Amino acid sequence: MKKRDLFDFLCIAVYAILTLAVVLHHEAWRDEAQTWLVVRDSGFLDMFFHQIRWQGHPFLWYLILFPLAKAGLPFLTQQIVHWVIAVAAVFVFVRFSPFPWFVRYIFPFGLFMFHEYVVISRNYGLATLILFIAAAFYPKRLRRPLVYALIIFCLFNSHYFLFSAAGALAILFVWDVWRERRFEGRYIFSIGLMAAGAVLALLQGFTLPKTHAQANQIHEPNFYTPFISIGRAFFPTAWDISNWLAIALAVFIVAAVCLLLWKHRQALWGFLLCWAGIFYIFIFRYTGFQRHRGFLLMTLLAFLWIAFNDIKNEDERVWKWRFRDVKRFVTILIALALLLSTRYSVWANYMDLKYCFSGSRPMARAIRETSKEYPLQEKIIVAYPTSNATSVAVYLPDWKFWYPDLNAFGSFNQLEKSQNDSLSAGELFIRTGKEFGDITGVYFLFANPMPIKKAFGYKFQLLRETTTRVFGYGLEKYYLYRAVK
Repeated sequence: MKKRDLFDFLCIAVYAILTLAVVLHHEAWRDEAQTWLVVRDSGFLDMFFHQIRWQGHPFLWYLILFPLAKAGLPFLTQQIVHWVIAVAAVFVFVRFSPFPWFVRYIFPFGLFMFHEYVVISRNYGLATLILFIAAAFYPKRLRRPLVYALIIFCLFNSHYFLFSAAGALAILFVWDVWRERRFEGRYIFSIGLMAAGAVLALLQGFTLPKTHAQANQIHEPNFYTPFISIGRAFFPTAWDISNWLAIALAVFIVAAVCLLLWKHRQALWGFLLCWAGIFYIFIFRYTGFQRHRGFLLMTLLAFLWIAFNDIKNEDERVWKWRFRDVKRFVTILIALALLLSTRYSVWANYMDLKYCFSGSRPMARAIRETSKEYPLQEKIIVAYPTSNATSVAVYLPDWKFWYPDLNAFGSFNQLEKSQNDSLSAGELFIRTGKEFGDITGVYFLFANPMPIKKAFGYKFQLLRETTTRVFGYGLEKYYLYRAVK
């Protein structure tokens, strides 16, 4: 075994072991639980043609999880699948990217790949994996166009923040086909497959249904958001540097990258088109969070990857500098930024191990224990609000959840405008009484302590509450009650 092979596999193995330890300890929060509940409790056609439109994400992640959830497997399955995907993304990067060893070995331990895109089981790791596969396969795109088209199809349907990356790569492919006059059937079919992926993604949910809680909300354009996003993509924590310094340093890195890509105009145009699409979302559609900013870094690396693989003569000049020297300078800058971000990723994983990311799993465990002391005829929990209760529901598949804000039994958050998340305590108990009559036969799960101790001839006894520190999603602290006459 070559020395590089040994160090590559050692890096991947260390990454896999460390992240698995955190994944197994991590408690699901609302957005993680939502995906599993949707695939578990929806029929395939209902999920594909109706529910996905409400979630704000394309179908691919749901399609992967659907058969596993329907097989009756627990939520842990989603976390393990996501962990495998993240390890695969790191494997592709470490083994196939053309970056120097210090970039390849630092990258897996930066904030995004060491925490955001591996511990929190959503579709970000999947999107990153497909992006890296597209970059690795790029040199073979014209030799095996159907495979490349399938990769781009999947990229379109992995995450909307990478829609523009898929679009940019598809446009570059069309340009290559046109330039080289490759008008055979397999190239035309490949272009059609890419276009079908784009159309399918747009039809699924780029615009929300009219009755969605966030539909038709006025989003004021924020032209400052892209600058903050660039700064925090490279320097994700304010511990080290201020916003303005982060922006200045990140813009300098991006300018150096554009200078480097000048020798590979296709990669440069692809990179600029990709970022223009992401900036459009940040400015006009959704300001995003740290996890969304990470896609700026991932796409920058992907287009550098494409350029580095294509440029063979590194003695060529980029204006008055040698390409080799500019490449070394840029990769050192990126490595330093990644190295700084490891401080935050280590802290985030330490906190995830020491405390709770959400109070969901501890409360689910407490409910099972409490049901032995105060057994119910039927396992029914009245949970309010729905948006906070779903992360508990994912750990209790054998319990029924009734949501007063929906006036119905359910599991995942319906995200309807009609959903009333500002019920008074009185209205909440009136609705519960109409549904069940005697409310002593259910548990009550709330995200806040009850403001009243007595009502309608009942006393409300606090059975359990979240006592551990919740460091990740602080809204998911819970209080479990029962009514007694």
